[in-house]
Amino acid sequence: MELPIEARASFSNLAKRLLAKGYLTLCLHSNPHLGSKYFANIRRSFNFFKDISSEGSSQRVVALADGIVKILHGAPMKIIQRMSRFSSELYSRFYQLIYKPLYPSAEELFQEALWLVKWCRNTRVKRFFLWVHCMDTHEPYIPPADYLEGLGWNLREALREYWEIFFKLSYDPDEISHKDLKTLRMLYDLGVRYVDSRFKYFLEKLEEMGFLDGGTIVILTADHGELLGEHDAVGHGGLLYDELLSVPLIIYSPSLSLHMRIDRQVALMDLSSMILKLTEDDPSSLIRGKLISDGHRENAVISEYAGVGVRMFSYRSRGWKYILTIRHGSWSEELYNIASDPRESINLINEKADVASEFRARLLDHIKMEIRFNRFVSKSRALKRAINAVKLK
Repeated sequence: MELPIEARASFSNLAKRLLAKGYLTLCLHSNPHLGSKYFANIRRSFNFFKDISSEGSSQRVVALADGIVKILHGAPMKIIQRMSRFSSELYSRFYQLIYKPLYPSAEELFQEALWLVKWCRNTRVKRFFLWVHCMDTHEPYIPPADYLEGLGWNLREALREYWEIFFKLSYDPDEISHKDLKTLRMLYDLGVRYVDSRFKYFLEKLEEMGFLDGGTIVILTADHGELLGEHDAVGHGGLLYDELLSVPLIIYSPSLSLHMRIDRQVALMDLSSMILKLTEDDPSSLIRGKLISDGHRENAVISEYAGVGVRMFSYRSRGWKYILTIRHGSWSEELYNIASDPRESINLINEKADVASEFRARLLDHIKMEIRFNRFVSKSRALKRAINAVKLK
């Protein structure tokens, strides 16, 4: 919250700002959602925007897969339980043959990214911004076949294992075992390891081309984490616990000291201003953003989630985490001592009412300011309904 929300409301997105500064902006991604009409403003911010996931008939395949899921979800529970193994086998074959190619691998994305970097060098483009967005660690958490050898599975067997767990999660979550969750975590970890290896290869090639010796800035981060059994949930939607909010953030720049570790909280919202400062002619004198200097009191970070009929807000200081959930006019609160309870398992909302009251007031101030400066009428109305639902104690 160091930057006033008035300033943030007036900002265009990062790519558009860099475009205005004379950068060639390039994007490679494999996320089907980014290709939708809701993200048209993002597409317009790039000189080159390649939505690999929407090439060919992939969007029709998405619709087909979603239709199958809806049909299965509407089936009676007993039928699903009896057909569980058959359904898992059917899904594993379907996903392997049709659905899996929707997410091009990190290897494909980084190979194409290298081609773009070489093109920029050969055409003597002086300044460019390249965003590469991978989807390999999303559901169904299946890494390439050679990463499965240690588990003794081939691709089809891994997919069948995953879909058996998926059907349990969807129709009979009480049947989920520790073994099932362990399997999900192993598959997820292998996916992370795979993406890490491809990113390493990408950096090695950049170094061979001499890009890491000049003014190149390299940033590795993620938009969310993943729940794999924590808080009795799997996936990344609808909650604001640290397993979802804490993401990796590694920045390489000749303007920054090597091996500097920032031990305070930062927000991805502040990353754009950091990048803009690093692109100045004399960035060493301007690197005083929230990522490096002392900023807001307690270095607090606010996070939000909006779903159908629900809005959630969290306020996380260095030692505490407060979560406010508003559903259809009713609201609930959670408060965790992060220092002594990093897994957010003991809700202290009743024991520490004074702390909760202070954080609630700060969140409400934040929501009021959002309403004041938000450009979207529908979102402002939703925020007003949310704030009106909360009566201060």
